Amino acid sequence: MAEENYFSNSFEYKNGILFCENVALEEVKTWLKNRGIKRVTPAFIYSKSQVETNVLLYKNALRHLERKTTLNYALKANMNPGLVRIMKTLGCSLTLVSGFELELALKLGFTPERIVLNGNGKETWEIELAVNNDCLLNIDSLFNVKQTIGVCRRLHRKARVLLRINPDIDPMVHQYNCTGKNGSKFGVQEKYFDDVIREIKSEPLIQLVGIHCHLGSTITSIAIFRESADVMLQIYRKLKHEGFEHMEYINLGGGLGIDYTKHVAVTTDPKILVKERPIDIPTPADLVKVVDEVFGDENISLILEPGRSLIGNAGILLTSVLGVKHGEPKSYIVVDGSMTEVIRPALYSAYHHIDLAVPSQADDKHKMLYDVVGPVCESGDFLGKDRYMSAPHEGCLMAVFDVGAYCACMGSNYNMRARPAEVLISGDKLELIRRPETLDDILAPYDI
Repeated sequence: MAEENYFSNSFEYKNGILFCENVALEEVKTWLKNRGIKRVTPAFIYSKSQVETNVLLYKNALRHLERKTTLNYALKANMNPGLVRIMKTLGCSLTLVSGFELELALKLGFTPERIVLNGNGKETWEIELAVNNDCLLNIDSLFNVKQTIGVCRRLHRKARVLLRINPDIDPMVHQYNCTGKNGSKFGVQEKYFDDVIREIKSEPLIQLVGIHCHLGSTITSIAIFRESADVMLQIYRKLKHEGFEHMEYINLGGGLGIDYTKHVAVTTDPKILVKERPIDIPTPADLVKVVDEVFGDENISLILEPGRSLIGNAGILLTSVLGVKHGEPKSYIVVDGSMTEVIRPALYSAYHHIDLAVPSQADDKHKMLYDVVGPVCESGDFLGKDRYMSAPHEGCLMAVFDVGAYCACMGSNYNMRARPAEVLISGDKLELIRRPETLDDILAPYDI
């Protein structure tokens, strides 16, 4: 049985049963079936209360600053409109990386002037859409500034741009999550900085209003943010000195990590399974404080754009056990969830905590090591390896934790698997914010 009151967020155990806010997750299956949904698991379950808590931690820290501030939700973390509307209600703006993301933002009524369109490879129509709506537009390279100049001249419109800097700072994260170090495809490196600035100066339709950097994701060191803020401040001052009078913004991208491990040691030896001290992850208040200290009395408008720490711990994947397969040298819990819902373990070797969502009814109650795997035809289709837990019974519900960010949005139809339902829970109310796909949905773009 899972330990009672194991987590301090909106997902809690009561008598061995996992709840999201006031709803036992085993009740979600019945609720979905009553709506005519046949494939009720896997399903993504989100807590509205947890999203609100996460956003307000940032908003409350920012409101104490004596400078203009904007909290931008990075839409790529999770684009479900049911969740993005919550961000809008709480006063967030958005940072986007594609034209379709921008079209969604406009449909949802976000203020265009506060939106940032990022991206190292923008298509012409995406730049046109941003310029026509007066969005803030990140310049990522020399060819990107030339693209933007061409669009502005054709449209006879001015573009407000931020220059994305590659500060060559190592955020000490997985290389796939590292975006602000030399070797990354993102941002303008120091070697090419003057060439890009020369192009911007030569075009009156390009108005440089700030600078941007993004270090990466899952960052757990506050010193890295201090270093980033200091580097950006020096560049900001240099550009102001060079006559860019409209400079206003410093946009500090790079997400705080979340505690995916739930303080449980990862080990292949059950004899040394122990609770660890909580991972020392900076809080939003820590991040805001250190950035404000670096900027001091400078008249800078601050944009922060976290994604993961606003939504990551607000979601779980509810999945059902298909069976337990014993083998050598290890055994497997086979579930109906897979890498097509949660690809992070296969992609990054990322860890997600996994546990039973209901007490085990299996005859064999003793704990042992399992790999938790899905039914996809890939050896890389696993949700967790070497997990020490009680044997689940067939049909037992299990939960993969902290899947609010970079899971549903990175899902696929590989093996012709249908994307699952997504449910938002608020108190004791459930809302279907994405119905599960059908075969017709998958086949709709094809000529059969």
